[in-house]
Amino acid sequence: MPDSEQPEPKSPTPSTGKPPEQERQELKAIRDHFQKNLAATAEAWRKKLSKGGNLFGTTQLGGAFGYGTVFRIAADGRETVLHSFNKLDGYDPTGNLAGDEKGNVYGTTNLGGTHSSGVVFKVAPGGVFTALYNFGEFFGDGLVPYAGVLAHPFHNRESRFDYVGAGQGAA
Repeated sequence: MPDSEQPEPKSPTPSTGKPPEQERQELKAIRDHFQKNLAATAEAWRKKLSKGGNLFGTTQLGGAFGYGTVFRIAADGRETVLHSFNKLDGYDPTGNLAGDEKGNVYGTTNLGGTHSSGVVFKVAPGGVFTALYNFGEFFGDGLVPYAGVLAHPFHNRESRFDYVGAGQGAA
């Protein structure tokens, strides 16, 4: 008998212990929920894109030196590496990024930098990289920031952003 003609098992599935029909109904409900909310989710993501429709992100490894990158994906799908980390300016960027209305992107690296304890950085729209802070210079200033940055909602009129994050040590 071909596989397509095999009778459906009535016993619970090994992965969940539920009868197959119940599992199928639950999976269908989940799928229907996601399909129903797909348009709303897509709209929410569109609001998170930069003005030009770009997405920004990081890679932990890779790039010209192997220590990670900051990249941009344009609305048409083209990827551009904005910065390749070289260990001295940080490496292992894993946290969230934040941006400002000028198109600058801010983030952190877990490691690297002047004291090998992580960096808060800014990448300007043209790809100009600036290390804003190197962790580990002072005892108690924190080490290994892993949660990225978050733009403070109460920035001043000069569009200066204050950032908060998480990591090891003091914050």
